[in-house]
This record gives sequence, structure tokens and C-alpha cells, in this order.
Amino acid sequence: MLASMLTGPLGVIVFPLLALGTAPGFPVAILENMAAFAAIKRGDALAKGGHGRIALLVAMWLGLVIAGVFGWVSFLVMLQERFGRPWFLRPVPALGFWIILLIPQWYMIALTLNYLEQRGREGEIGSTARVQVDG
Repeated sequence: MLASMLTGPLGVIVFPLLALGTAPGFPVAILENMAAFAAIKRGDALAKGGHGRIALLVAMWLGLVIAGVFGWVSFLVMLQERFGRPWFLRPVPALGFWIILLIPQWYMIALTLNYLEQRGREGEIGSTARVQVDG
């Protein structure tokens, strides 16, 4: 049932909601070494007020992946029409798709920065309290 929900027409609705709901938990799980459900709860607490920003990151990530794949395939078709398939262009498709797959890594970096920024606002990291020295 879960596989059909995530791959069928319902997946268009369920997958983005699931991704948005669990996205803040990934940096928490990594940075605080928490279990999955505990990290999702902690990530949700830290993302209070930042869900719009996370939704924007998810939308940008999906848009960049789609645009990147279409652009890369168009570029490969243009190269093949112009040059055929010479030996020096054979690694180009694999390298391009590898670069496109780096986009999720950048997404995780952005989520981690969002997480750290929100923790900093709460005073958990880098407290700005000054230490007074007697003298």
C-alpha cells in the first residue's frame, strides 16, 4: 500500500507532503545523532515558523532537478547531432547526471544551515551573553 501511495497518482500529493514534513529531521538526525522519529519531532519543533522556507527549498530543488535533466538531455542531443559519438564525449552524460544529482546535497546543506540558524535564534548555539571579568 505504501509503495502504491508513493508511486501512483496519489504520490504527487503524498510524496511532497511527506518530504516537507520529514525534511527538517534529516539535519537533526545527523547533527544530534538521534533516531528517526525523535529527529522528525525535534526537526518539526525547530522548524516552527520556517515551514514556508523549507517548502520553498523543496520546490526549488524539484524545479532545479527537472530543469537540469531537461537541459542536460537537450545539450546531449545537440552534441550528438553536431559531433556524433566521438570517444571524448562518452563520459559527458555520466558527468552531467552526477552534477545534477549533487543538487540534493546542496538542498541538505541549505536545510542544515536553516536548522543551525533557528537553533542560534533560540540561544542554543553561540550564546551572546558576555562574561564579566573582575578587575
